[in-house]
Amino acid sequence: MDNRYFTFVSRSRHWTRLVRGSHLFQQATGALADIVGVDTGFILYQKQLFLNEPEPLRVYGAWGALETFLGELRNHHAEEVESRIQDLCEFIPPGWSQVEHLRSPIQAVCRAYGMYHIGVWPLHIEQKQVGVVVLGSLQPVLPPHWNDMYICIQQIELVLEVLYARRLSEMNRQQFQSLVENNPDIIYQTDVAGNLVYANASFQEITGYRLEDLQTRRSRRALIVSEHMEKAASHRAKVLSGLSQSLEIAIHNQQGRRVHLSINSVPVMAEGVVTGIFAIAKDLTGHIEAQRELSAAKGLYESFISSSADGIAVIDRDGRYLRVNAAFEQMYGCTKAELVGQYRPFYPDAPESEMWVRLALQGETVHAETGRFGKDGQWMDISVAVSPVIDNQGDVIAISSISRDITERKRAEMALIEAETKYRTIVEESLVGVYIIEDNIYRFVNPKMAEIFGYGEHEMIGLHAWDLVTPEDLELCKENVRKRIDGEVESIRYQMKGRRKDGTVIDIEVHGTRTSFHGKPVIIGTLLDVTERTETEELIRKADKLAVVGQLAAGVAHEIRNPLTALKGFVQLLAEDRQNGRYCDIMLSELNRINRIIDELLLAAKPSLPTFERKNVSDILSDVLSLMSTQCVIKNINVSPLIHQQVPAIHCDANQMKQVFLNVLKNAVEAVPVGGEIQVSVLLQDVDHVMIRIADNGPGIPEDRLPKLGEPFYTNKDTGTGLGLMVSYRIVETHRGSMKIQSHEGTGTTVDIVLPIEQERSQMAVSLFS
Repeated sequence: MDNRYFTFVSRSRHWTRLVRGSHLFQQATGALADIVGVDTGFILYQKQLFLNEPEPLRVYGAWGALETFLGELRNHHAEEVESRIQDLCEFIPPGWSQVEHLRSPIQAVCRAYGMYHIGVWPLHIEQKQVGVVVLGSLQPVLPPHWNDMYICIQQIELVLEVLYARRLSEMNRQQFQSLVENNPDIIYQTDVAGNLVYANASFQEITGYRLEDLQTRRSRRALIVSEHMEKAASHRAKVLSGLSQSLEIAIHNQQGRRVHLSINSVPVMAEGVVTGIFAIAKDLTGHIEAQRELSAAKGLYESFISSSADGIAVIDRDGRYLRVNAAFEQMYGCTKAELVGQYRPFYPDAPESEMWVRLALQGETVHAETGRFGKDGQWMDISVAVSPVIDNQGDVIAISSISRDITERKRAEMALIEAETKYRTIVEESLVGVYIIEDNIYRFVNPKMAEIFGYGEHEMIGLHAWDLVTPEDLELCKENVRKRIDGEVESIRYQMKGRRKDGTVIDIEVHGTRTSFHGKPVIIGTLLDVTERTETEELIRKADKLAVVGQLAAGVAHEIRNPLTALKGFVQLLAEDRQNGRYCDIMLSELNRINRIIDELLLAAKPSLPTFERKNVSDILSDVLSLMSTQCVIKNINVSPLIHQQVPAIHCDANQMKQVFLNVLKNAVEAVPVGGEIQVSVLLQDVDHVMIRIADNGPGIPEDRLPKLGEPFYTNKDTGTGLGLMVSYRIVETHRGSMKIQSHEGTGTTVDIVLPIEQERSQMAVSLFS
């Protein structure tokens, strides 16, 4: 064997002093490079001794060409890096291998880094593979002494086993220490002389004493109550003789209170000789005090039965009365002397009482209501509870009965039922929603309330009140509820937006008043769906606004167009002079822009009458896409059309629909960045409607601006007028269709245009849709 291996083994004897496996791998790879002279390599290892998720494989001590290879892999994802390294290790047989005999991918990697030979040696701990040593040779011919590389690998494994055993021992010691230190019971150890050698934290928590407070014999004797001194001494003597013992004694804690302990002691043996006592002591103070409380409870039980206003009786399994109180005697007209020790029907006025007794003997509690005529001849309603009396073994040894006179309660209940029936009818048939909210939870809703929000009545009971409120009105709603609950206002009326079960938003008018229900403050109120009223008011407002805008637009456009024509003509004459050409071009561009705005104003003021014809919407959209293709190419925008060629024809004005599609597509092109994407789809929404969807991946529109889109002169663009969308909305409405804009900031905007299919073609649409 080459002397270099002796040097490697000699140096490895010092590695057993290391603390971490990572330190070992750094020393080992350094020795492989410096002493053995290996050109390149690294160690791949998975940490052991982890109780939770296993540690990932990690690379240690890389040097040479393989270090460069691993460095370049860092630019890849962690999963890819791990996969590449594992491929390198798994598909190379143990020992040295010639690169030319390996799989193509591994062969390519090795040759790229100048390696002629590569070797893999697995590392084991307790016969389990935990890592590999990967080495590479940059020499065409492998040095002869490198064939004994297994000697180095065995030495690394030996040191790794030592470090692993040392680490495992330390973990076991820590686990045992944690078990003792965190144990809720007292754990302590004494020597043969009775001196405290160790006590855990529970010792001080229960006794109040520290270990150093009890180092003298006198202090330890003062700990034990005087009447238990002799018993404690006998217990200790038996344990020191080699016997395990149990003992219950009382001690005084540092505050002078008695603490009752159950102690289990075992002798500590060393080479067959008792060297001390190890003991675990459980605090029984709470248990003993509970027994005393039980005794006191028995006294209270006797007092309760004697003084209870309810009639109480106890019978044994054979039907003999064991105990009755005065209230029972009075309620059933029998004396204690006539009942105790006698067999009598349990409830003579209730034939079903035999079934109650039978169920109670089977371990069930029965609640029932019965009645009888009292001594004065008046009818008396009685509530009865028959239950089993069960001993510590779980056996039924007797039956107890509690009878209560509920005559007045039954009368009140009848009156309440009559009142409830009357008021429930009013509430159930109400045309407004009625609700009760307790702790912000719906406890009652009437059918109209459930209908408004699209739920069933049973679905709304238990819903949180905030679940039906839109985020923008949530704080308003919370504040109004708080004011009523805190008593700042008795009642309040306000409008807000609610959210139905299907997610649609509605306008609602709420009225609520504070009251009490089961002793707790609640809010009872009414709720009215005012969505149609709000929409009607908004339509009237928009119509008024559009009328004003139309009148204004017509007047302004006609007043501007005449002087604008003259200006444009003179500018064109000036442009013939080449010295003014550049300025005239700018002026003509701006004049043309003003002219386009005037055209839009005139269209908004007095749109042309549509000429309806049977047209294929796919053909119209294809024409528009051709017109917009140049602008898309300039901005490198990818337009993805998904146009169903068999969509039925629609009844429309083709030019007006082109104007709508141009407006929407132009907005999309201007919104998306260079290299953006626009998706255009024509699909059947249902058998009667076709949907045109234009979606872009632009910056999107803020949520608070969406409701204002389509209003005149409202625009998000620096050079826009806001009239394009207004005209588009009007054209779609003229075609009995709808246009909906959805947008989220950062994800883009989607415009859905839904148009009706021509009536005589509806049968074709049915077949296509199905």
